[in-house]
Amino acid sequence: MDVNFGKDVIIKVASVKGRCDYGHKKNQEFKHPFLGLCPYALHTLWPYITTKRFNGKIPWEKNNKLRISCPNPDDLVVFELTEK
Repeated sequence: MDVNFGKDVIIKVASVKGRCDYGHKKNQEFKHPFLGLCPYALHTLWPYITTKRFNGKIPWEKNNKLRISCPNPDDLVVFELTEK
C-alpha cells in the first residue's frame, strides 16, 4: 500500500497542562509516520489526520489549524494539526 497519498499533516504540541506521562513538550512536531507520538494521542488524532489529508473540514477548525486534546483529562496535552 502506498502511504504517500493525500496531504501531509503536521502535528504540533500546542500546550501541556500538567505533566505528560509520554514526555511531550510544547512545540514538538511530528510528521508521518508520527514516530515518537504517544499511541493514545495518535489513536485520538487519527480520524482528524485522515480527514485533513483528504481535504475534509472540521467545524471547529480555524485558520487551517485544528486543535485536539489528548484523552488524559488530568495532564492535558493539546495538539495542533495543520496541512503542509
